[in-house]
Amino acid sequence: MYHITLFSIILVFLVGTGRAQSTHEEGTLIGLDWENDALQWRDRDITDYYYTNGLRLSLQSHYWQRWPTRHLLLAFPAKDGRTYRSLYGFALGQEMYTPHDVRTARPKLYPYDRPYAGYIYGSWSLTTVDSIGGRRLTSSADVGIIGPVSQADKLQNLLHEWLGQADAAGWSNQLRNSLAISYAVRYDGRLFPRIHPNFDVAGSIEVNVGTVSNFAGVGGVVWLGRFVDYFASPSRLYPKGSRRWQVYAFVRPTLRAVLDNSLLQGGWFGGRQNYYALPSKELTHFYGQIDYGWVLGYAGFQLTASQTHRTREFRTARPHQWGRVSLLLRF
Repeated sequence: MYHITLFSIILVFLVGTGRAQSTHEEGTLIGLDWENDALQWRDRDITDYYYTNGLRLSLQSHYWQRWPTRHLLLAFPAKDGRTYRSLYGFALGQEMYTPHDVRTARPKLYPYDRPYAGYIYGSWSLTTVDSIGGRRLTSSADVGIIGPVSQADKLQNLLHEWLGQADAAGWSNQLRNSLAISYAVRYDGRLFPRIHPNFDVAGSIEVNVGTVSNFAGVGGVVWLGRFVDYFASPSRLYPKGSRRWQVYAFVRPTLRAVLDNSLLQGGWFGGRQNYYALPSKELTHFYGQIDYGWVLGYAGFQLTASQTHRTREFRTARPHQWGRVSLLLRF
C-alpha cells in the first residue's frame, strides 16, 4: 500500500490541483460502451467466464461543471496563460463477473475459481488536454455497489434466455452487497515530437484508489492512421462543423501492480463474508494487459472496435480476453 500511496502523491504533484482556463468547444456527447467476452476476433466461441459483460452509458457536457463533484476532479494548473480544453462527464455502468465453471450451482472451493460478482456504479469525470505541452489528464470519482443490488444476475440470465443458452447456475453464491468508492487518475504525455501527422506515440501512468481496487500502472499507446491529435481534443473528435474522416488503429500495452481487488476478494463492508471470496494470498499482484483495435469516425460520430487481453489475476486463473464496441455521438 505504501508504494501505491507514494505513486499517488507523485502523480498529483505532476498534474497539480489548480483550475486552468478551459474552452467549451466540444459540445454534448453521448457514448455507449459494450464489453463482452463473446466479442472476440480470434476465438469465435463465447467463453462466458471471468469478466463476461460490461455496459456503460455516458453523457459528456459542461453541464456537469455546475455539480459540486467538480471539486473532486483534477485539472492542469494554469501555466503561461495557456487555455486548456476540458470536458466533464457522467456515466452509469454495470459489470458482471463469473467463474470459469458456470454450470455448477455449488462448485468445490479448491482449486479456487473467480466468484460471481456484479458491480453497478455512477462516475463523474474530467478530461483536460494541453496541446502545447502534449499532455492529457483524466480523473474520475465513482460511487456504486458490489453485490446483488447490481442486478447483474438477472441481466445475464435474461441475455442467455434471448440467446437460447442455459442460465449460469451459481449466482446465488455471488459476493454480498458492499459500498464501492473509487478515485482514478490517468496522465498521458507525448514521448517525442510527432514525426508524421499519421503516427504518434505516448506514455502513461495511472493510479486507482478506493474500496474496489487499489492499483498503479504504467503503459503507452501507439496510433497509426488519420486521427485527431490525442492532446488537442478531449473528445477525440474534430471541431464542431467539420466533415472530416478519422480512420486509424491503436495499440495500448499496460503493466499494473495491484494491492487488492474487491471483485475477487469481496467488498470492504461485509462483502468478504462469502465462502467463495478469494483469500488475499491467491491474488496475483502484477498483471499485463494489451488493448488494440481500430476507430472509424466522421464529423460528430465515432465507432471503436477493440480487443483486450489480460494475464491471470489470481494464481489458479487463466489468461482472459474480451472485446469492446463503443459508439460516440455529438449533438
